[in-house]
Amino acid sequence: MTNSKKIVVTGDVVFKNDIFKGSRTRSDSTEGPGMTKRRTRAGACLVHDLLKGVAAKDEELEAILGIELGGDSERRTAYRLWRECGRGKKKVWGLSEHLGYGTPDSTPSRIDARDVPADVLVIEDAGIGFRHDMERQAWRAEIRGNSDHEPEG
Repeated sequence: MTNSKKIVVTGDVVFKNDIFKGSRTRSDSTEGPGMTKRRTRAGACLVHDLLKGVAAKDEELEAILGIELGGDSERRTAYRLWRECGRGKKKVWGLSEHLGYGTPDSTPSRIDARDVPADVLVIEDAGIGFRHDMERQAWRAEIRGNSDHEPEG
């Protein structure tokens, strides 16, 4: 993809822990579904995944995650509780409660900028730190104002 347009995504990263409430109240019960959980990446990672899906259908586009994740952090982790909703056979999962984010860490998780050329830069700002100086190591040179990359124009 040497001639492709590079879309670089950077910004806040969120890890979501979804808990799906089961109906089994005893370990020996065989009735109904048990509790399940799912962990997903959101924020800049989700935007990157969506753009990667679009780029897979267009050989002139390339989606690149412009940050290196150095581990997750409770400050970046959201928890949600889901329950079955509906009547009869038409049941769906509905968000029952947003349980909030984890405890703020004294040392934030390390997220570093990847120095890759970009034709388009997408910044996802979820308001959890990327815009603040404590995340400065995750800012691309263009954002810090000390870039050798010249925009085309």
